[in-house]
Amino acid sequence: NVINAIGTANVRARLGDATYAVEKLMLATQMKDFKNPDTYIILGDAYRKLIDGGNAVTSYTKAMGFDPRMAAAKHKIAKVYLTQSNKEYFLPAFEEATQLDPNYAPSWYELFFYWYYRDVNKAAGYFDKFLGVSDASPSNEYDRISIIYARKMYPEAITAAQQKINAEGDKGDARYYKLIAYCYDETNDSANAKKWMEQYFAKQKSAEYVSKDYSFYAKLLGKFSQYDESYKNYQSAIDTDTTMDVKLDLMKEASELAKKSGNRKSQADWLGKLFIMKKSPSNRDLYDWGYAHYQATNYVTADSIFCGMYQSKYPNEIIGYLWCARSKQAQDDSTNSKGLAVDAYKTLAEKARQLDSVRYKSQAVASYFFLISYYNDIAKDKVTAAGYCDKILEVDPANADAVRIKDILTKTPAARPPAQPKPKTGATKNTTPPPAPKKK
Repeated sequence: NVINAIGTANVRARLGDATYAVEKLMLATQMKDFKNPDTYIILGDAYRKLIDGGNAVTSYTKAMGFDPRMAAAKHKIAKVYLTQSNKEYFLPAFEEATQLDPNYAPSWYELFFYWYYRDVNKAAGYFDKFLGVSDASPSNEYDRISIIYARKMYPEAITAAQQKINAEGDKGDARYYKLIAYCYDETNDSANAKKWMEQYFAKQKSAEYVSKDYSFYAKLLGKFSQYDESYKNYQSAIDTDTTMDVKLDLMKEASELAKKSGNRKSQADWLGKLFIMKKSPSNRDLYDWGYAHYQATNYVTADSIFCGMYQSKYPNEIIGYLWCARSKQAQDDSTNSKGLAVDAYKTLAEKARQLDSVRYKSQAVASYFFLISYYNDIAKDKVTAAGYCDKILEVDPANADAVRIKDILTKTPAARPPAQPKPKTGATKNTTPPPAPKKK
């Protein structure tokens, strides 16, 4: 019992040492004649605090080995799967907990909460079950009014919530302010929704804020072009939420808001966070991140993403080579053309022909035209420039521009006429013409 108390204290305290709790609780399970299922329940809670779902489920399962009808253990197993958004496991587990103990209120409430946004009538049924086995609580009344909101009876929900606020004052549940904000948002009254959310944040204790509070408020702020404050609230929502899929969705929402507002730099920053946070980011994730930096004129960063990361990770895709060349060309254009993109375009042309000369013909041709322009205009090397005309004709024999440009580059200049001797100046002997004869 002493060890259980130590474990519970470390699990429940915000700064408690869950690793220490696991160490001591494991010692308790090795004691002679150990038969206490609560120890395994607390051990599972400690593992959950360490975000070790596998060992948490194992511990809760061992608790049920001592008491197969232990609804609390089954409920906690469901909570582990809930954090993983694995409804194939958590929904049946919550249902099974209510079957093991029909008076176990927490599982009835979780089922009510799950169905709240999916099937309000089903949710109301679970809520009635919850009310039947739980003690009277002010929060129960809030949930009752929230069902009115879920049934899309927004004016009625607003009226009921305002009555509670007027009756209970500062001692009332601050969530009523949030509920009213949601009702106004559903009726496209963003101004009132924002006003009531501001009151909610002023009334509610900060420890009671949940992730959705921040994300909902972030969306409202975005509608009023308060983008910096919106991004701060998105970040708070991400930091508060414990589900990875939700975190990723919030980052995507924030990046979409930045894109819509025309703030490419913020869009690139959010997409970077999204890429880093994802367990298995895709090639599209990497492209979106790099392209956002390109559009934000962060060409050096786009260069590092496409020329470094993308080409290394996806060497057989043309995208990395194409946007590497364009990123370097964009840098070059801003530095009076120092040839930064030359090698990148040579590589792009080579890869285009190597990967699929038919499919990527246009990329190869465009690369060669860039090189023709560079060597003729910048490097003043007509011979090399003409050689790239031949490269174009290798992949596109009918390219009239390549034929025309090569003709210009290789045409021998017309011979200049010999210079005429300049006449001598000044008077000399016998140079004066004779006088014209007089008319008779």
